[in-house]
Amino acid sequence: MSTTTKSPSDTTHNRIVMPILMPLGILAAIAGFVGLFAFIMLYNTRLGAVALASVMASGILAAMSLAASADTLGPRQKAGVAIAGLAPILFGFGLAVTGGGVDDESLVNINAQPHGPSFDGLPAGHGATVTAGADSGLEFDQTTVTLPAQGEVGINFVNQQAVTHNLFVYASAADFDANGTPIAFTSTFQAGQEAALWTAAGEADLFFICTIHPSTMRGTVALVEGAEASAA
Repeated sequence: MSTTTKSPSDTTHNRIVMPILMPLGILAAIAGFVGLFAFIMLYNTRLGAVALASVMASGILAAMSLAASADTLGPRQKAGVAIAGLAPILFGFGLAVTGGGVDDESLVNINAQPHGPSFDGLPAGHGATVTAGADSGLEFDQTTVTLPAQGEVGINFVNQQAVTHNLFVYASAADFDANGTPIAFTSTFQAGQEAALWTAAGEADLFFICTIHPSTMRGTVALVEGAEASAA
């Protein structure tokens, strides 16, 4: 009776490649595709992103149709499948990298669309803007806000990051620590802008904070009679 001895390469293939390396490779490929697709969608305009998504879906559908049209695929058919599937993705990636002709400043905030109220309707000089810039880390770019002490006022919070932030206004830091009721607040969002609006009724020193990152993202609001809105 003869016995068959497995070679070291067969053992490696069966014990390492198939059960470990192949699933990891598949997961890495999926993660890479999802990341690439997210990059393409984030760094194109909304209209461009919708158009690219449609073209990509059509390309993938065409590739699947070509692959299913014959029992075996020759070199030309394989090339056609590859081109139909990959060309729209590579084209979208190229647009995202170059910005499609959009200047760098606009590209940073290309999809920063309003998520809620804006202060466009406020009287002139009654609204200030606070940003979380793309390169600012977990910090507000402006930490000192001055607003008029009377009438409708607001802080327009512009989040240029893919990190979730918000902006809450409290009577004081102690009021926040004690889980007090905020005077005004925005929703929690990524890459967008929204205003926290309220009615000022006298001079006061207030406090604003991102409740998601309270240790680093905080600032003060001074309500001053006759002041023009500013942020620094």
